Amino acid sequence: MYIVERFRALVRYHLERRSCDTRVQLTLLVQKINFVGGLLGLDVFTPNYSTTGRRFRLLVLNMFVFSLINLYSLNVSYGDLVNFMYCLETILYVGIAGIKMDVFVRHNRLICKLHQFMTEFYARCRGDPDQDRLLGAITLDTYVLVLLFGFCSSSAAALIFVYSLAWSATVEYALPFGFFIPTVGIEQLKGFLMNFAFQLFESFLMVAGLVSSEGAFFMFLLQACLQLDMLRLDFAKSLCSLFELHFFVVFGCIFCQLVSIVVVVVSVPDWYPGYFLFFMLTFQLFFSCALGQMFDIKCDELTVAIYNVPWYSMEVQDQKAMRLLLMASQHPGRLSYGFGSVNMQAFFEIYRRTYSIGMMMISVSEDE
Repeated sequence: MYIVERFRALVRYHLERRSCDTRVQLTLLVQKINFVGGLLGLDVFTPNYSTTGRRFRLLVLNMFVFSLINLYSLNVSYGDLVNFMYCLETILYVGIAGIKMDVFVRHNRLICKLHQFMTEFYARCRGDPDQDRLLGAITLDTYVLVLLFGFCSSSAAALIFVYSLAWSATVEYALPFGFFIPTVGIEQLKGFLMNFAFQLFESFLMVAGLVSSEGAFFMFLLQACLQLDMLRLDFAKSLCSLFELHFFVVFGCIFCQLVSIVVVVVSVPDWYPGYFLFFMLTFQLFFSCALGQMFDIKCDELTVAIYNVPWYSMEVQDQKAMRLLLMASQHPGRLSYGFGSVNMQAFFEIYRRTYSIGMMMISVSEDE
């Protein structure tokens, strides 16, 4: 916690050096997220954003080619447990990338509407010391979460490539991931370097897409918590409906990836790239579930606070308004993944099931 607090203080110092105006801080945050997404053609916060841009078209083409290469590698590596499961890991990332593009591109109008609402809200609250302090804290927390997630994801991916290089330099050529360019073998140095560069490029696209999309989600969800404090429930409802299918696909893919890692690690305990990828998936799942838990707590606190209002001492008209407000607060929106709420209970449930499958695989291997 000490390290996090020191990091938070450092981020606050950096923000205040740029500007003490919360509107400027929010603009800088959106610009940074938009810049990372723009590397892929997904700068969805740009006014009049269009999918006809060259980068976006190249991204879609890359996803198609990447899927074909993964399917080819999956077919070729059938019978080789480690490489087959590793190809399965990477092809599941295509599903995650696809649903994120669906949310931020196909629903771009709603994304822009939520962003505009945030911008106008910050402008309206400008000048009130208490509200400025609250907005500054929310913006700072968003910066910290985005930077921490970016660092954790980038570090886990980098460790996979560092391990691959170290192993290739000391033992034999080994690619970081299971997929490879057809007809380009890795037995020779030239073929190894070509495949290594290709995997590095694809990993860069994956991490950049994850950081920008998750960063935007963190920003929106923290703003939804803030709007609940302000008794503005429409923002939270729109956000929950926007991300429900997203979490159904993402959590499903992550669960399958965790299970496949466990299956391989049980059979090949020294498969270290699997451990690095396991940590990367854990970071992604934990950040989303922890924020979802905070959102659930805010919803419960809102309901209790309204319920404890001394409505019996109010006028009849005010009592009716409080009744409507209480009814609305009981359904402020539910951040769901299809089978339950996105919270820490879902996080532990996914890992409980992964652990159960791992124990079952260990029992089977010991029997054999």
